[in-house]
Amino acid sequence: MLVVFYIVATELSFYSGFTISISPKIGILTVGDTMQTSVKVSSDKNGYPYAVSLVAASQHSGMETSFNPQSGLTSTSASIMTIKVNSTLPDGNYSINVKGIGADGYESEYNYYNITLCRNCKK
Repeated sequence: MLVVFYIVATELSFYSGFTISISPKIGILTVGDTMQTSVKVSSDKNGYPYAVSLVAASQHSGMETSFNPQSGLTSTSASIMTIKVNSTLPDGNYSINVKGIGADGYESEYNYYNITLCRNCKK
């Protein structure tokens, strides 16, 4: 009796993705102000082998958001998120949803940055 075994090569993944964290997570702005906060990419002890890009979503049209750097982040790096509000945005509470997208298509859960816009508030 002849027994034949086939070995199929597969790529095993020993990483579980990455998460993003924002610090500080809250800010108070007045019209025309710019605020910066840190967005950190991290992973479990096995690391995450792909580059990560950051995306801001669900922000009000009266806000501008940018990241430095926006892409090429690793599982041990951070980016600075800059937020600017224009004069047409009314006072109130707003959120910016931030997530990371890995070069392999993996997407982190959203993390939130909360903003209070107040024209006459003292910081």
